[in-house]
Amino acid sequence: MVNKTGAPILRVKNVSKTFGGVVCALDDVSLEVYPNEIVGVVGENGAGKTTLMKILVGIHTPDRGEWEHNGVVVPFPRNPKEAARKGISIVYQEKGVIPSIKVYQFLFLGNEEKHERRWGLQIGKMKQHAREILEEFRVQCDIEDFMYDLPLSIQKMVEIAKAVLRIRLEQNRDTTDSVIILDEPTAPLTIEERRGMLGEILRMKSNTSFVYVTHIMQEVMEYMDEVVVLRDGKRVGYFDMSAQKATEDDLSRAIVGRELLAQPHEKGPHTAEGGEVVLSAQDLTTRGCFYDISFDLHRGECIGLFGPAGSGKSEIIRSIAGLRSRDSGKLLVQGREARQNEPAHKRLSRESDIFPAIPRMSFFTIGRSRKIYRF
Repeated sequence: MVNKTGAPILRVKNVSKTFGGVVCALDDVSLEVYPNEIVGVVGENGAGKTTLMKILVGIHTPDRGEWEHNGVVVPFPRNPKEAARKGISIVYQEKGVIPSIKVYQFLFLGNEEKHERRWGLQIGKMKQHAREILEEFRVQCDIEDFMYDLPLSIQKMVEIAKAVLRIRLEQNRDTTDSVIILDEPTAPLTIEERRGMLGEILRMKSNTSFVYVTHIMQEVMEYMDEVVVLRDGKRVGYFDMSAQKATEDDLSRAIVGRELLAQPHEKGPHTAEGGEVVLSAQDLTTRGCFYDISFDLHRGECIGLFGPAGSGKSEIIRSIAGLRSRDSGKLLVQGREARQNEPAHKRLSRESDIFPAIPRMSFFTIGRSRKIYRF
């Protein structure tokens, strides 16, 4: 449980932002971060999450609001360098690495002047500091490795280490009262890579705090200390995950503002169950994506795949289409097994024969379906 006896590292209150005098992106939003905690920020697309994060790092200026740093009211930062001096830095969702440079070079990219002297850069000192921060956060790579050689999860960990290092360089001291904003950092990773990286972030919060933006509900339920919910630019929910027994349905209800699937969809009068099985998945598994997926699709039937971001829906569709290999399981198309090495165009051609009048793969939907499989 996070100790909240003192002042928060970061507190923003009543933040509002309108673009063009018309679009209200944020309306009276507040957020606070205490030492050694992970604060999740969730909401649908357009809820205001990105705008709030950009205000925190000085990219946008709010129309009104108040910023407190360690209990002292200070102006909002005007740019990312000022934000770093206040102890705030960000790791964006998009891949932000330069593949062709080495790890130690990337760590100091944009802050080389901190080790610059009249005769040039102090390469030895840069390498020493790079080793120290990688060891502190246990990033499993060498400072001489090229960024393109690192797995995506390690690249993201190096980006986090770089964000912490930037704060320390701007403040000219080692500090643990920093806040790193992570904007959907696990989006490009597999399920297993996500778990490994989130485990490392849990350990890292002993040295820094995090504001964590995500759409993946499992991450919120398992790893967040607190969760702030935004909807239509307003703060509409707050959950202390260590004190409250919040459920996934509680969070989903706050995010969308209504009950999800409150009433089960009744089958229509002309159900297709019992007819010919045209597509059968039997224990389909791709490690890190989905496990033991089974279902039968009958002629004239529509199956929906339902689940939060990161649950494996898209990966299942790609596997069925032949665009992604699977580790185990069988896929039968009209009773014949679809081979692992079958080219995607042949697979799709066979599957489109199931419904020749419907575009390929359109028999999977997210809307009104006879069956819904939840992942």
